[in-house]
Amino acid sequence: MLVDGLLFTAHYSVQS
Repeated sequence: MLVDGLLFTAHYSVQS
């Protein structure tokens, strides 16, 4: 799902 991808990207961005 698109939302899943967005959440994944957001989480990765925050972790970076």
